[in-house]
Amino acid sequence: MESVIYEIVKLKQELRLHEDLAPMNARSCYSLATWLQEEIGYDSQENFVVLCLDAKSNLTCFSIVHKGTVNTATVHPRDIFQRAILSNAYHIIIAHNHPSNNPKPSPSDTALTQVIKDVGELLSIPLTDHIIVGTDRYFSFKEQSYL
Repeated sequence: MESVIYEIVKLKQELRLHEDLAPMNARSCYSLATWLQEEIGYDSQENFVVLCLDAKSNLTCFSIVHKGTVNTATVHPRDIFQRAILSNAYHIIIAHNHPSNNPKPSPSDTALTQVIKDVGELLSIPLTDHIIVGTDRYFSFKEQSYL
């Protein structure tokens, strides 16, 4: 039991909670993508992140779920929703970068988005968007009506 408590405390410490984040409302895909480009867009490895939001779409938590290689980041829904639950998220946005600067989603990006959307519906923590960023371009599943 102590190891479980330790892991939860450790994970809570890894989350960047609202006190550490600039005030931001996630209603604008463009402004959110621009912010994400600064956070992860220039990295030479893929970074998969989850953004947790309150009922008014204010960003309350930002967490890097996985750092991958130059062309892949392996994530599991449990890792994403573990962070969402611990931060009391009302809804989430997932995002990752493409070091190639081509934000076009791969078939695996599209499949993962559907899985996260389905799990979110089961947990009543809906997926609002999946944003893929490069250094100066982005792709929003919401803007392109994929969600």
